[in-house]
Amino acid sequence: MHHPQNWIAVANAAHARKSREGGLMQVCHGKLAPTRRMRPGDRVAYHAPAVTMGAKNLCQCFVSNRLVQIGEPYPFRDAGPP
Repeated sequence: MHHPQNWIAVANAAHARKSREGGLMQVCHGKLAPTRRMRPGDRVAYHAPAVTMGAKNLCQCFVSNRLVQIGEPYPFRDAGPP
C-alpha cells in the first residue's frame, strides 16, 4: 500500500498557473528523474520565488497545490514564458 508523500515543486507563479490550467505538472526543466519518484495520490505544492521567469518581481510564496494522477511522466521542453 502506498502512503501518499508530499512534494514541493519550485517554479515561477506564471508557470505554476499554466500547469494548473493545463492539468499537467512540469518540474526540473522537463527532466524525468524527479517525477518518476512521484506516485498517484501524492501531493505537490508549488512554491514561486518570482511571478515570471527571469524577472525580479518577487513572489516568495506557495501558489498552487496539485494531486498526482495516474499516468507516466514524459520529458518536455517548455517553449518559454506564457
